[in-house]
Amino acid sequence: MLKMLDTESGLASEVNALRNPRRLKAITSELGWRIYQELAKAAASPVDLSRKLKIHEQKVYYHINQLRKAELIKLVKTEERQGATTKFYAARPEALVVMHENMESHKFKPDTGNVPETLKDFISSGKANFKIVVGSPDPHGQYKARGSDSCCAIDLALFLGSFTNTVSAANYKLDTEMRENDYKQNLIVVGGPKANTVTAALNGMLKVQMDESDEWNIVSKLSRKSYGEDDHGFIAIVKNPWDESKKVIVFAGRRFPGTRATVIAFVKHFEEITKGNKYDPRSSTKVVKGIDYDGDGVVDDVEFLE
Repeated sequence: MLKMLDTESGLASEVNALRNPRRLKAITSELGWRIYQELAKAAASPVDLSRKLKIHEQKVYYHINQLRKAELIKLVKTEERQGATTKFYAARPEALVVMHENMESHKFKPDTGNVPETLKDFISSGKANFKIVVGSPDPHGQYKARGSDSCCAIDLALFLGSFTNTVSAANYKLDTEMRENDYKQNLIVVGGPKANTVTAALNGMLKVQMDESDEWNIVSKLSRKSYGEDDHGFIAIVKNPWDESKKVIVFAGRRFPGTRATVIAFVKHFEEITKGNKYDPRSSTKVVKGIDYDGDGVVDDVEFLE
């Protein structure tokens, strides 16, 4: 399975790479393709597909078996119906891609010569010069909170990786793993102060910060405004207080949708990030609101509030 970067949205999708032409046979028939498309929309059982497509159940079972052998669908759940176990299947990836033999000659080449000025402290000579810090998924810190924002760092890492030509397995840490020397680096901190103790340590020093109360609103010293919706978040680019020769970028949301909004803002609207805050252009701090344009319940774009 591969990750595909959507150049329009800046976000990553999982793709199923087909290198063996025999795997294609499962979807080359009209019925096989129809069944695959239905399972790409939603998980279903062979019985349900038979009724929906008005096709004999045995034909559906045959194509389900072929799709499963080709690893194009997966079993996602079982359910007891009338004393029997019913299996539900779904398409495995979000997309398919056919890989031809010459694909190696077209490997992605990072844009190492065009690193934005804002990122030059973080990426040098095609090498990552930072640590991404995410909140531990275990209860920890003053509030015994669990970090749930770490998945947002994946899209962020893919964006930053487009400017690098090396891969390192040591470019991230949990906040609970941070030690004294780790703080003295360029840091990219993902998550609010409740669930990320590094954000908590920085919070009081920021021009836009979280009000550490029961409300956990975002409060701006620049605009004197308060933001209290779950899809509100802020991005702050500041000097590293533990080593002022380094920098820190904070991505913090009031809740998970807000953190996701900050990452989307960064990867989709990076030029806007570099303009600074509209109340003080000297401050590299932005406040954003997540927008769900397609109505699927997931933030997919942002509105800049300041």
